[in-house]
Amino acid sequence: MTSTICALATPQGQGGIAVLRISGDAALEVLRGAFEPAHIERAYEPWRMMYGRAVGKHGETLDEVLAVYMPGPRSYTREDVAEIHCHGGMVSARVVLERLIQLGAIPAQPGEFTKRAYLNGRIDLTRAEAVMALIGAGSEAEARASVRQLEGGVSGFVRGGLMIGAENYTLEGEGDQSVAHVLGEFLPQYYDEGRQVPEEVL
Repeated sequence: MTSTICALATPQGQGGIAVLRISGDAALEVLRGAFEPAHIERAYEPWRMMYGRAVGKHGETLDEVLAVYMPGPRSYTREDVAEIHCHGGMVSARVVLERLIQLGAIPAQPGEFTKRAYLNGRIDLTRAEAVMALIGAGSEAEARASVRQLEGGVSGFVRGGLMIGAENYTLEGEGDQSVAHVLGEFLPQYYDEGRQVPEEVL
């Protein structure tokens, strides 16, 4: 059983929408505790966006939101995932995130969603680098190159260690910063513990 984590998946600050992401075995349970759909018909049907309200401990309205449930393995982390799309700005996102934590979700560590995606075979290291490069692309040419890499046009950039020069990029907002640093600390464990390294890394 995997722990259930949550985090803001969009950059902090003022904006139209803030997305909160939940991943883990209790994702649906946490979503049900924090979200009340406006229509019961087909409520919580996988991959169907729902309109409703985020609710507090006593049923009070925290925000008017959209929510979606994505059971694994058809999700970014290949775990059960849920998202709540609330109004942008730190106040609304903060109070809804606090509600998710009240319901038992654990605040995600930087890079943890992407780390889980890697551990569960959702992405390899080349694609993790490509996503970071796409986010940080400064031109259309850089973006196109990143998309080609994301589609599998580049492979095997690691040989005996990690060389991801993108530690300052932000992936998935505040909840997934410094992916290179997280994976860089994690991968040497394969070598130290004598575990088999995925073929994509070799």
